[in-house]
Amino acid sequence: MKNMQKINCDMVAIVHRFFSEGKRKRGGFDKILDYFSAQGKTILLIEHPLTALKEGKNNCHHTIVSLMKNGELKELETREAKSRINVLNWVYEVIFNVKYLRRVVGDKVLFAAVDPLNGLAGIICRHNFAKMYYHCIDYSTRRFDNYFLNKFYRFLLWLNLKNFDVIGVVSLRIKEELEKITDCSSKIIYLPNSPIFKTVDLTKKNNPVLICTGGAIIPKYNYDFIVDLIADLKLAFPSIKLYAIGGLDEQPDYVQKLHNRLEKLSLKDNIIFTGFLLPDQLENFLVESKIGLSFYDKNAAYYMYFGGPLKTREYALYGIPSITDGSSATDEETVSEGAGFIVKNLAEAKEKIALLLNNDHIYKNYQKNCIAWAQKNDKLKLLNSLYTKLS
Repeated sequence: MKNMQKINCDMVAIVHRFFSEGKRKRGGFDKILDYFSAQGKTILLIEHPLTALKEGKNNCHHTIVSLMKNGELKELETREAKSRINVLNWVYEVIFNVKYLRRVVGDKVLFAAVDPLNGLAGIICRHNFAKMYYHCIDYSTRRFDNYFLNKFYRFLLWLNLKNFDVIGVVSLRIKEELEKITDCSSKIIYLPNSPIFKTVDLTKKNNPVLICTGGAIIPKYNYDFIVDLIADLKLAFPSIKLYAIGGLDEQPDYVQKLHNRLEKLSLKDNIIFTGFLLPDQLENFLVESKIGLSFYDKNAAYYMYFGGPLKTREYALYGIPSITDGSSATDEETVSEGAGFIVKNLAEAKEKIALLLNNDHIYKNYQKNCIAWAQKNDKLKLLNSLYTKLS
């Protein structure tokens, strides 16, 4: 770290960042940073690469340090990942974080972190911060294929829960689990991965168009199942189309395998791989889509159980009912709000999609429920509440 001068800022945020096709994959935590930046806060942002140990020309293998001011990022430093061994790289990250945090000066500086490892640096430098916010996006008792790492992760999580002032959770299932670890209910606020509510154009949903969003086209999103589903639906809806949203570079062999299946099943005109999209690009596809899909393979389902992914909430904002497999905590809420269905198999998925496409009255009722749900969880209202707690 060549430049050891002090850094004047109002907030420090540390996150493990997923990059796809060389672009940042933004999530719910970024909405928080955008909001605080819009309130005039200068934010020191440290982004460690989630894909540091993966090969690929578009994967990010370095940490990026930036100052965020008025929504704009000014890069201060980049640092290559020190090791291809996970544990060693995590140790280097903590040391790097602490060195930067000790340089921070300012009046009533806030600290925010997304996972327990990043939160550890804030705890070590606790005296530097007026208040600390921990954003909990998932929970798992077996995050790693190592008993001792899982135990250490749970210890770090407990440490974060004890030391942070405010804890945001993206699902009520996570809230229940955190309260079992330690008495932290008074610190917890429910901050689901919901979009900022706005009025959207619903007049372009005239064709049988489905959509599935995700960071990348990978097995996690169960595209093998989705291809089978579209193949079946095409028999009843020959013009059916699916927009498969996500980067194509993370597992190119898997993407090629899917392309081969589409060729074999004559689905190349029915399933469109868009690549990674920025939010304004994604909106063009959302306004056209009638039904949203949310499926996960078995390897992802165990940790998605506690997660609260954005996708079904984002679908709802655009008046798009969801067909889900019940893997995530959000799926139950989707059903309870009348914004979609949980299905157990291919036949049920086909049945519910056909129901929505064939019955305009039922579709409009679900669409109305989607909009009401999106308005109920307007992210702007939730962020106003968080800002008040941290002020």
